[in-house]
Amino acid sequence: MSDSHIITEFLYNKIYNSNHKMIGVTGTGNKGYKKEQKGLREPLLCADCESLLNLNYEVPFRVSWFESGILPSVWENPKEIRKIQTEYSSFKLFHLCNLFRASVSSLPTFSEVNLGPYEDKIRKMLLSRDPGPEHEFPIYGYFAVHHETNEVVHAVSRYVSSRYNGGRAYGVIYGGVQWWIGISKNVFGEISSATLKNTGLLFMHSMRMNEIGLFQDASFALNINKTKI
Repeated sequence: MSDSHIITEFLYNKIYNSNHKMIGVTGTGNKGYKKEQKGLREPLLCADCESLLNLNYEVPFRVSWFESGILPSVWENPKEIRKIQTEYSSFKLFHLCNLFRASVSSLPTFSEVNLGPYEDKIRKMLLSRDPGPEHEFPIYGYFAVHHETNEVVHAVSRYVSSRYNGGRAYGVIYGGVQWWIGISKNVFGEISSATLKNTGLLFMHSMRMNEIGLFQDASFALNINKTKI
C-alpha cells in the first residue's frame, strides 16, 4: 500500500508558507490549530492505482486549473457569473477520486463521507476512466472570495454532507472553490443548469468566505479556543 494523500497534495501548495508549513484547524488544544507540513494521508491504495489517478486525473486538473489561467486571483464583481471550460472526463473524475479516497479512508476527518453502494460504482468509473453522464454525480461549485479584498481564498477543508431536494451531496473546499458533488441526479434542483456539462462547460459564481459554512466552522473553532486560554 502507498501512503496516499486523501485530498491531492498539490491542492495544498497555495496555502504553504515559505517553510512549506500550513495551519491546520483542529479545534483542540490551547490554540485550536497546529502546523502541518503535508495534507492528511494514510496507507490506502496500491502504487498502480496511485499512478492511474495521478496521470489521468490529478495532472490534467493541475494543468488546466492552476497552470492555464482558469483560476482567477481576484473576483471583482460579486454578481458575475463566469463560463468555465474544462475537459469533462478528467475534470469530473478528479473530483470523484478525491471523494472516493475520503470514503475509504479510516481517518476521523473524513468520517462524514459514506458513499455506501456508490463507493464501488465510483471505483469502477475511476478504473475504467468512465465519467458517466453529466446527471450522474453532478458537480457544482462557487469561488470562495475574501469578503474585504475580493481575493480568491485558498484553503483545503474536510468533506461535509448535506441534503438537497431529498438527495445527498458532499461539499469540500480546494482550488479556491467550494465544490459540491451530488449523489442523487436531481439533487441540485433549479441550479442544475449551472452544474458541469458533458461538454466540459461549468457556470460559476462567487460567495464570500464569511458566508460559507466550512469557513464559519473553522472561525468558530479558533474563537472557542481563544476563550479557553
